[in-house]
This record gives sequence, structure tokens and C-alpha cells, in this order.
Amino acid sequence: MNRVLPAFVLALVTGGAAPLAAQLRDHTFGGFVGLSLSKAGGADVGGESKLVTGTAVGGFLTLGFSRVLALEPQILMVEKGIKSEEGGLSATIKLTYIQIPLLAKLRFPMGPEGRMTGVLFAGPGVAYRVGCRLKLAQGGNELAGGCDSDGEAESIRSFDSSMIFGLGADLGRTTVSLRYDLGLTKLDQSADANDIKNRALILLAGVKVGMNR
Repeated sequence: MNRVLPAFVLALVTGGAAPLAAQLRDHTFGGFVGLSLSKAGGADVGGESKLVTGTAVGGFLTLGFSRVLALEPQILMVEKGIKSEEGGLSATIKLTYIQIPLLAKLRFPMGPEGRMTGVLFAGPGVAYRVGCRLKLAQGGNELAGGCDSDGEAESIRSFDSSMIFGLGADLGRTTVSLRYDLGLTKLDQSADANDIKNRALILLAGVKVGMNR
């Protein structure tokens, strides 16, 4: 593995004689769906922070440079959110993002003929907010609507960045993973700029629809 990564970087920088495709051991692509559990993090989270349940759907391309090392760009539509309860008032903001993670993966073949593969992965992600919903609840009464109608969206940053860490397993064409998405960007872009960031645990299950080994 120590020799593969420098060779890959050198190819990208110098555009050497061997095309990048020739250095690939294998590549696969596919799609996945899943569940996200998110809550607010940061020093300025007020009240009692609660979990917000959302969905995730997307696709991936896995580029294998050795039996162990792979690089996987992804694209996800994922829901994250913030829920706070204080003084009988519950406020929930659900944010929908288009996220692009770029993950480095370590693969560990297991079982007969390596049919099952354990995976550890980590990498950065960038995201752009494409949706925002606000719900207020108190004493059995609820008020819900888009953030834009209440002017809340103007104080919520559209761009988000994160570091992603996780583990998973591949069995044939099936892939499952669990990741922790650690938000790095403050959501509040108002003059106060409160330290509130996204935190999410995301469970994904998917199918590889294209394989080349």
C-alpha cells in the first residue's frame, strides 16, 4: 500500500505515460439508500438538543488501486436537522443537502475466496443546501412550513463541510455501511454567528450495478 499511493499521486501531478485507468485494479459503481439520525453540535447549542430522523439516497464510484486501497467519490441527497426543546416549545429545522464525499477506503477480504469484504473509510465532504423546513410545536399545536416563508433560511448557511468516518461490509453485489458525519462549518451566518454545526449518523445499504475486476 505504501508504494501504491505515491504512484497514484505522481500520476495525477505529472500526467505520466501510463494513463490512470491502467493503474486501476478494479472499479465498481452503484446506488444506495438509508437513514440519517442527526442533531446539533457546537458550543452554542441551546435548550435540549434532540435527534432528527431523515433519509439519504445517492450513488458511488469505487476506484480500486490495490486489493486493500480504494478511492470512492459519492453523491448524496441527505436530510439533516436540528431539534431543540425548551420551556414546552419544540423547534425543528430539517435541512436537505446535496453532498459530495470523497472517501479513502481500506478493504479487508474475508471468508472463502474473499467473497465478503470489511471496509474502513474516511474523508472530507462538501454539501449545498437545497431544502429547509421549519416546525414549531407547543401544547399540542403545530406550525410548519418552508424556512423561506419565515425568513429563517437567510440566517442558515447554504454551504456545509464535514469529515466522514465509518465502517462497512461488501457481500457480492450488496454493500452496507455506517458513518459518522462531523460538521465543520457553522450553520449560523447571522451577525451573531453562533457555533452550531451538523452532526449525523448515517446508515446506508446499496447495490453494485456495475463491476469490473
